[in-house]
Amino acid sequence: MAWILPRSIKIITMKRIFLTCLVALSILGVDAQTKKGHKKTKHSHVSKESIAKAEFEKKQAERQQNIEEQRLELLSADSTRRENDRVADENFQKTQVMWKDSMAKMMDSTYSAKFKSMSSEREMWAKNERSRNEINKAAKLSDNQGRQVKNINHTYTEKAKLVKANMTMTDEQKKQELITLNTERMARIKAILGSAKAKKLMKERKEYNLKNGVDMEEGWIDEVEGYAKNS
Repeated sequence: MAWILPRSIKIITMKRIFLTCLVALSILGVDAQTKKGHKKTKHSHVSKESIAKAEFEKKQAERQQNIEEQRLELLSADSTRRENDRVADENFQKTQVMWKDSMAKMMDSTYSAKFKSMSSEREMWAKNERSRNEINKAAKLSDNQGRQVKNINHTYTEKAKLVKANMTMTDEQKKQELITLNTERMARIKAILGSAKAKKLMKERKEYNLKNGVDMEEGWIDEVEGYAKNS
């Protein structure tokens, strides 16, 4: 009995030690598992943050890239617009210069033609004036008589031009109207010069025209006198 008791105590003690060790191991295992779970949870949390951060940075990069692409597109469009404006402005300036040159040439041409026409008309007027003065001088008209005769001839010459330009009159009507105008013209000249000097004037005028050519402005007078001869 004395030997068995101590052994039982020993067994009990060993069981206690075993249980203690088992409990200790269990505690250590639980603690290790807990630490491992914490570590895993922490690692998982860090991993999610990294993924979120990477995703955010990716989106930021894409956004920045889009902004840069839009900026480059705007710069390209603005550069194209500026080039188009430059070309359009250059073409406008060229067109303006060409228009100015064309207008200058046209004005020069018009002015030149007008100047030539005026010069020709002035030259013709001067020639006619000299011829009329020579006719009046040959007919021995005074300066006053010469001026009156030229005024009368000018008045009836303008009337004769209107008759010739009248499109509503027939050729026969124009002929009769010109004869009437010339009759009136000669009547006024005879009233100033008298019949003898008026005839002398007509004679000198015909002789002068035969030598130097007909006065184109007063050519209607010779035309009317030709009607009288033909009739």
